[in-house]
Amino acid sequence: MAVRGRIKQTAADTQNNDERDAEIFVTKIQKMKGKLFLSLVEVGEVLGVRYRIVQRYVKLGELPAAKIGGTWRVYADDLFKFFRQVCRYNGDGK
Repeated sequence: MAVRGRIKQTAADTQNNDERDAEIFVTKIQKMKGKLFLSLVEVGEVLGVRYRIVQRYVKLGELPAAKIGGTWRVYADDLFKFFRQVCRYNGDGK
């Protein structure tokens, strides 16, 4: 059923989209050469957002980060957890 020009997604479609997004995310992380920590600029590249958006996530406490050598760094595992949380949030339609 079309709703205002959009095709209604089934639960299976949503799950497939989440899996595809996760694969894209993992590929982007792998391109970062297996780094343990990423700069906020690198995080922005992975997420497809600007540096300032990542900075806002850190400031609001939504994305854990630490200042290492004068530069804010995000642990790769924390970035993955953040990504999964965002996928679940968007997938539920909240």
